[in-house]
Amino acid sequence: MNDTSLNKSSYDSLEEERLATCPIKPRCKHPDDEMMLRSIRSDRLLCSYCYVHTPTGYMGKEEAKASDDRFFTGTSRDYLITAGIIFPAALIVCIITLFVAGFGGFFSWMIAIFIGTAAGSYIATLARQATGRRVGRQSATVAIIAVALAAILTPTVYIFLRFGVLTFNVEAIINIPLILCAGTMGAAIYNRFMRRI
Repeated sequence: MNDTSLNKSSYDSLEEERLATCPIKPRCKHPDDEMMLRSIRSDRLLCSYCYVHTPTGYMGKEEAKASDDRFFTGTSRDYLITAGIIFPAALIVCIITLFVAGFGGFFSWMIAIFIGTAAGSYIATLARQATGRRVGRQSATVAIIAVALAAILTPTVYIFLRFGVLTFNVEAIINIPLILCAGTMGAAIYNRFMRRI
């Protein structure tokens, strides 16, 4: 009986410590929250709302954000530079893929994957060099949106270049080589922007 009361009293003191040190107190005061993890950075008790799992242990959300702030140094100007480089480059690569896929026959999907992956890595490297290797929290999202817009506009530009007719054809967007090229290019670009080295 003494052991049980001893454990209960230590549990209450740890809960009080967690409630006193948690930066998001309104959520932290949930009575059913029995999480008692400690942060690897500050050694404070974490609740189920404020912990972040990292490869080396757990830390608070505010500590993880402060750690990420050292990596995410990009500005809104860097977002514009990123979009300004990736959009036209992705448009050109998608158009080239449609031209090449017309001659590739059955293997056009393999050609599209190869072109998209290689071009995505190269374009992302150019964009990061143009911004001085600075990235913001939304740089990867801006890059993916630029690739998606380029893929959507590719059939219109392709039809205009090939036939001289300016038209927006929704059905032409559903083109397997185009989707594969844009998808692999987007994945390669996203990977480059999320890499922290």
